[in-house]
Amino acid sequence: MVKCVLSIAPQAALTDVLYFITDPAITRTPAYNLTPSNCPYELVLTVTLSDGSPLPSSITYTAPTISVQTNAYALATSYTVKIVATDPKTGLTNSALTFNVVIKCTKSITVSANSIPATTTYTLDPNVL
Repeated sequence: MVKCVLSIAPQAALTDVLYFITDPAITRTPAYNLTPSNCPYELVLTVTLSDGSPLPSSITYTAPTISVQTNAYALATSYTVKIVATDPKTGLTNSALTFNVVIKCTKSITVSANSIPATTTYTLDPNVL
């Protein structure tokens, strides 16, 4: 039996994610090129944090898509996500694909009680939310 896959290479880098809590999900879909190109595409992807630990609840992987979404303010932080692609027939792997996820608080605040006096000015700096 001839082992087909000689190399695995990401098709493109995955762009980093800047996610604001309660926004709609942001997704990334990793894709790979195989050499030779006529090999069957049977890659198994493993998605973890860069240190190998499991993904937090705000980042999920359901083949073939990685999603970022949460309503939990306690999860506002930064992560580096690592994708390892493995060819099950040859055992060949590629772990070069990573991307960063930054989860911040919401972009807007709704004031629902006690009206704000017209003479008061509030300024929110979106860079430090």
